[in-house]
Parts: sequence; structure tokens; C-alpha cells
Amino acid sequence: MSATSGFPANRAEDDARIIKGLRDRDDEIIRELIGRVRAAAIKAWNVSFEEAEDIAAVTVTRAWLNLDSYQGRGAAFSWVMGIARHVRLDRQELAAREVARDPDQLVEETQEEWEDDLLQRIDLEEALDELAEDEQRVVELRLREQLSVAETSRKMGRSEDGVKSLQKRAKQKLGARLAGWGYSRQGTGREQR
Repeated sequence: MSATSGFPANRAEDDARIIKGLRDRDDEIIRELIGRVRAAAIKAWNVSFEEAEDIAAVTVTRAWLNLDSYQGRGAAFSWVMGIARHVRLDRQELAAREVARDPDQLVEETQEEWEDDLLQRIDLEEALDELAEDEQRVVELRLREQLSVAETSRKMGRSEDGVKSLQKRAKQKLGARLAGWGYSRQGTGREQR
């Protein structure tokens, strides 16, 4: 740690701290990361404090949800700021489409959509945690890493039929679990109860 800034003294230390903080859901590091993203957004894009705060909160949430996509090829904070740029662009595109609508209604709808998306992802992560270890692994390899059945079978040391069977069983369990939580099979999200 740097004696003056409170931030890590080098990139490797900063990367490890950011990734570990996100993975462990460390409140102190997450608050610090939101502050860093907010400050960078204000400086780089000349946005208001409130807009920068919104961008930072959504950015850190997306970083946590997509933590597995960070491959360590660049600085972790640069990866997070790449996500922030996408969040800002998403917000600008949405605002451009909604120009004719009532601004108060737009803010409410955007917040509701973001909350719904976050809840769906958290529910999916919880459902995945309930799968057996080999079922979790097949979902990871087939869906997140997008490996073929043959590649997955080699990595798992199983036959291709075994991988297909595991994948089918995992899909059935996830479908049943999510349906039990009120999700429709059409992928439209949680139904109102």
C-alpha cells in the first residue's frame, strides 16, 4: 500500500485487491472501487456526481457479475473502466431512444430494469450453486467458456455422452429451480405474483 494514497503501490497488488474484493464481496473494497470509478467518470466524461455515482454502481455490479471474464491481461481497474464505458454508452443509447418520454418515468423504468436484471443474475448464481460439482463444471465449460462437447469431455475426463447427460441434467435442474422461483420458460424474467 502507498503510504499517501491508501491505494496499492503497484498494479499487481491493485489487480489482486480489486479481484479479491469483488470475489469476496468486500464492502470496503467495493465502496473504494465505486469511488474510484465515480471520480474517473467525472474527470473523463464531465458528468454530474449523481450520474457518475449511478455509472459506478452499475459498473461495479456488472464487474462482480462478470468476474469470470477478467483474464488478467491488463490492469483490473482498466477492465472495470471498460465496463464503465459500456455502462455510459448504454445509458446514452437508452436516453436517446427515450427523448420524448417523461424523464421521471424513464429513471424509474431504468432503475427497475437494472434491479430486475441484477435479481435474475443473482437467482441464477444461487441456482447454479445448488447443482452438483460436476454439473456446475459442465455448465461452466459449455456455457460460459463455450467449449464444444468434445472439448468439454476432454477437460472433464468423461465421454461425450456423459457430458451431454450431465448438461441435460443440469439444464433440467436449473429450469425446475428457476420455475419454482417464478421464472417463465420464455426467458421473460420473474413473473409478478
